[in-house]
Amino acid sequence: MYVILGNSDAIEGYYDPADPNQDRVLYRPVEGERTTRLLFPEGTTVAEAYATTLATLPYHFDRESQPKWVESDSQPLADLIAEHFKIKATRPATWGQEGAAERAAAKKTTRKRAAKKAAPKKSED
Repeated sequence: MYVILGNSDAIEGYYDPADPNQDRVLYRPVEGERTTRLLFPEGTTVAEAYATTLATLPYHFDRESQPKWVESDSQPLADLIAEHFKIKATRPATWGQEGAAERAAAKKTTRKRAAKKAAPKKSED
């Protein structure tokens, strides 16, 4: 069983070599639309996966944030998480594709230019 959560306010843990407490994990923000994926061992119950997911989020999400959407191969788990956070249990088609529209437009323009160059010239008869 797995769960994937849409995370637009991701954080990552790191160690600061200048920190006198070398064992302390510090957190910093990570830009962009990200996902947090949890994979549960075979035999994990939906209740265990739900509790583990909620307990894990503070290590992946900014304090003031919550998942934007949830996806899972277990519909009961997805439904529980979606209900808890009042979010959709579907991944948006464009998630994680920041700048995708601009890249697609640039590709289209490049293809048009290439096609125009490759097209046979009309003869003047």
